[in-house]
Amino acid sequence: MVWHRWIFIPSLMVLCATIAKGMKLSKYKSGDEMIIWANKMVPYSNPSESYQFFDAVPWPRDCIPKRMEYHNMQLGELLQGDRLVSTGVSVKFREDQEKKKICGGVLTAEDVNAFRLAVTNNYHYDLMIDELPINLVPLGRDLVEAAPELMNQIFVYSTLHFALKYNQNYLVEVDVIAEDEVEFDHGRQKEFSLSYSVTWYESDKPTEHRVNRYIERDRLQANELRTHWLSVINAAAAAVLLFMLLLSIFLRTVNSDFARYSASVDLEDLEHDELMVAEDERGWKIIKSDVFRFPQYKELFCAVVGTGTQVLVLLAVLVLLATSSTLYHGRRGSFNTALLVTFALTNLVGGYTSAKLYTQMDGRNLALNTISCLTISLGPIYGVWTVLDVIAKVYGSTMALSFWVMASVIGITGLIAIPATFLGAVLGRRSGKSGFNAPIRTAKARREIPKPPVYLRWEVQMVLAGLLPFGAVLVELAYVFASVWGHKTFSFHGIGLIVIVIVLAVTALVCAAFSYYQLCAEDHEWWWNSVCNGGSTGIYLFLYSVYYLMLKSNLSGFLQVSYFLGYMFSVSYACFLMLGSVGYHAAVTFLRHLYKSVKCD
Repeated sequence: MVWHRWIFIPSLMVLCATIAKGMKLSKYKSGDEMIIWANKMVPYSNPSESYQFFDAVPWPRDCIPKRMEYHNMQLGELLQGDRLVSTGVSVKFREDQEKKKICGGVLTAEDVNAFRLAVTNNYHYDLMIDELPINLVPLGRDLVEAAPELMNQIFVYSTLHFALKYNQNYLVEVDVIAEDEVEFDHGRQKEFSLSYSVTWYESDKPTEHRVNRYIERDRLQANELRTHWLSVINAAAAAVLLFMLLLSIFLRTVNSDFARYSASVDLEDLEHDELMVAEDERGWKIIKSDVFRFPQYKELFCAVVGTGTQVLVLLAVLVLLATSSTLYHGRRGSFNTALLVTFALTNLVGGYTSAKLYTQMDGRNLALNTISCLTISLGPIYGVWTVLDVIAKVYGSTMALSFWVMASVIGITGLIAIPATFLGAVLGRRSGKSGFNAPIRTAKARREIPKPPVYLRWEVQMVLAGLLPFGAVLVELAYVFASVWGHKTFSFHGIGLIVIVIVLAVTALVCAAFSYYQLCAEDHEWWWNSVCNGGSTGIYLFLYSVYYLMLKSNLSGFLQVSYFLGYMFSVSYACFLMLGSVGYHAAVTFLRHLYKSVKCD
C-alpha cells in the first residue's frame, strides 16, 4: 500500500538523522587548546549509581569551578546519566606538558573519610577530550584485597598523565595513567593537590578508525570468543534438535489425523459410514464450530497482540541498526536515542495491528481498543520510569532526569507515539473491514468444555511452553548481562541475531503444538493460552534476572538494585508481549491451515 512508503521512509530518515548526530571531528593547529571534560563518577560494581563529578567526593575548594560549564549532550546521553562538565583544565595540541599543579587545599577529617569511603567502594570516573572518552579512571587504591592486615591504608591518585596520539591535525587516541598515590589516614586532615602532565605521540591511525579501539577493547580474546561461539552453537544445536523432534512428532500426529478423517469421508457410501463418522468426529474436529469463536475481552486481547507486534518490529529495527554499525561506541547514547525514537515511531505498528484484528473480530469500540493499546505500551514503562526517577532524585544521582529531559521524553511520546497509535488505528480499521475470514463458520451456541488433563491446564502450559525458548537463549544471557550491567559494550550482533531467530522459531512451534493438543482435548479457548504460552519466556527471563542479581552479580545498594529490577521488569514485560504476539500469530496461522486442509461438513 502507498501509505507504507510515505510514512515509513520519512520516519526512517528522522531516526537515522537523530542517531547520526554524534561525534564531531575537529581539526586543530599546534597550540590549540582542548578542554578536558569530566563525566559522572560511579562505583565500579554499580554502574547505575552515578553521581556528578564534583559532587561525588569533597574536592578541595580551589578545584571546583566557580561557574559550571556543561557540554552539549544528546537526549540519549542524558538518559543514561551522563553529565559532562568542564574541569577548567585544557591541553594544547601537540605540546607536551611537564607535571603541573592544577589546584589544592586542606581536606577536613570528614572530607578525608568521604574520600576513603569512595575509594573503598571502588569509585571510578570518566573523562573526555575532543569527543574521545576516557573510561573508568580510578579515584584511588585500597590495599584491603591485597593485604587485609593493611586495611587502614587507602591511597588517592593525585596526578593524571595524559598520553595523546595525533595524526596530522586530528586527535586519534587518548590514554590516561593515574599515578602519585597519596595516603589518606582515617579521621585526619590532609593537604591534597591535583596535578597533570601531557605527552604527545605521532600516529598513523586513520581518523575514521579512532573509535575502533573502544569496540576492540570490549571484545573477547580469541580463546574466550571461541568458547563463547562453542557454547552458543551447542545451545543452538540442542534447541534445533529438540525443535526438529517436536516438529516431527507434531507433524506425524497431524498427518495421522488427516489420514483418518480423509478415510472417514471416502467411505461415505458404505452402510456403516455413519458409525465411522461418529467414531472419527472427535478431538479438534468435533469442536470445529467453536474454534474461531472470538475470545473474551477482545479489546485487551487485540491490544496485547498489537503491542507485542510493535515490540517485535522495534527489536528488528534495533538489530538492523546495530549490525549495520549505525549504533556504535563512539556515538555516546546512540542506543538510548535509537530506542526512544524507534519506540515512538513503531507505535504506528501497534495501533495498526491492534485495530485491524479488533475490526476483524467485529469489535464496536475502537476507541477503547486504541486506548488499551496505548496503556499497555506506555503505562508500565512510564510507571517504572517515574518510580526510578524519584529514587534517583532522593539519592542525588545523575540518573535523575531534569525537567527539560522529562519534558523532551514526554514530548516525543505526545507528539509521535500517541498520534502514531491513533493513525495506525485508523489505517487498521480500514484494512480489517474484510473480516476475520475463518475457514469454518462459528455456531451460535457455545460448546461446553470438558475438564482438561493436568498437562493442558493453562498454568502448566505456561510452565512447559517457556522452557525450550528460554533454554535456547540462556547461554547468551550471561554475556548480555555482563555487558548491560557492567562496563563492556555488547558487540556479538551475529551471535545475538542467531539466538533471536532460534527463540522466535521455537516459540512459534511450541505455541502451535500446545494449541493443537488443547483442541484435541476439545478445549476451544486457545486464544489467550497462545499468548500466555509464548510470553511465558519473559517470566523465565525475569526469574533469571533475580537469580543473577542474588548469586552472580556484585550489584548492591537500594538505588542500583532498584534500577536493575526496574529495567529487567521492563525488558521481561516487553519480551512477554513480543513472544506472546508471536505465539498467537503462529497458533492462528496453523489452525487456519489445519481446518482448511480437512473437509469439515
